[in-house]
Amino acid sequence: MWLVGYVTQPNCDYLFKVCMLGDEAVGKTSIVLKYTENRFEESYKMTLGADFATKVIKIDNYRVCLSVWDLGGQYRFRELRKHYFKNAAGALLLFDVTRPDTFLHIDRWIQEFYSYAGGELILLGNKVDLVKERLVPPDAGKMIEKWKGIPYYETSAKTGQNINEVFMVLTRKILRRHLSAYNP
Repeated sequence: MWLVGYVTQPNCDYLFKVCMLGDEAVGKTSIVLKYTENRFEESYKMTLGADFATKVIKIDNYRVCLSVWDLGGQYRFRELRKHYFKNAAGALLLFDVTRPDTFLHIDRWIQEFYSYAGGELILLGNKVDLVKERLVPPDAGKMIEKWKGIPYYETSAKTGQNINEVFMVLTRKILRRHLSAYNP
């Protein structure tokens, strides 16, 4: 077993640590809950520091254990976050499509992640179910995708739109990178 992170799972071929990034209240915890427990909570609960959940998925002929780390998005947790980035194989970076300020902070998050971790990164425009409140158009995310070369998806933790897909895409990218690095 190749181990990345702090959690071990029996019967897995690989364990990858994935971080959830983005400003506070963009839906990081909600996406983790939807993905790992298939539930959604309407009320907001701030993540203090970090929390994590695990999920086992099958990709091709491999059983992959994901250790999903939900990192607090408040600026005051910045110093603490760099320690949680250690051994991260990838991350999902979220912004809230109803709050343009969260979109404007994307570059800072990208720099922070690549400074302390590296790995694969996917950008998510979250809360697309809030159609009437939407202020960041889909083209904005697509612009970042072209400019930075980071895949972009639109998600909704409430409806589950694209949640499973983004974790599968991210895990496939991580697995391919790992397999090519260790099996040239």
